[in-house]
Amino acid sequence: MTSRQLVNFYLHQIEASNPKLNAVIEVNPDARDEADNADSRIKSQMKIGELDGIPVLLKDNTNTNDKLNTTAGSWALLGAEVSGDATVVERLRNAGTVMMGKASMSEWSQFRSLKLPRGWCSRRGQALNPDIESGDPHGSSSGFAISVAANMATILLGTDTIGSIICLANITPLSGLRPLLDSPVGQASSQFHAGKTVSRYGCIISF
Repeated sequence: MTSRQLVNFYLHQIEASNPKLNAVIEVNPDARDEADNADSRIKSQMKIGELDGIPVLLKDNTNTNDKLNTTAGSWALLGAEVSGDATVVERLRNAGTVMMGKASMSEWSQFRSLKLPRGWCSRRGQALNPDIESGDPHGSSSGFAISVAANMATILLGTDTIGSIICLANITPLSGLRPLLDSPVGQASSQFHAGKTVSRYGCIISF
């Protein structure tokens, strides 16, 4: 399967499922072009990385210096300029991935209001659990997990402060990975645990 075919498959899945699930906040208009470029590199045996041509969705709080917005689910940041790609996005681009788009999330990572339902944001509305419509979509990475569970993406990169990946992997048939980074014991951090600082970036994948 070519990268273009894979991207077309997921775009079709998003078109079919997203109007109900509200998991993807926007799609990269250049996704097909990026896939074509990856296919050309692969055909010419000039792959730039092990992930060349693999489509990835990003949580809507991860900066990308392209046509995609980064809004944390809020209309307030629509059209705002970012200084550049997040470091993790730079690394993904260097590995050859195709940026498919941005996944919805609990607006401002649930900090807009403690009374808002989990999985709601003003830009996309209420995200729904793909397995049980009345079920808790959790958050703040709601669209992140829903997109994978509903087969709208293979890999999705998001952030986790206190449970946005772990809790979502717990309530869906998915695997979540939240890496740990070394840090000095005693470092003040809300993410501190047993002498480690938890990286806020992680991924959810389906098998």
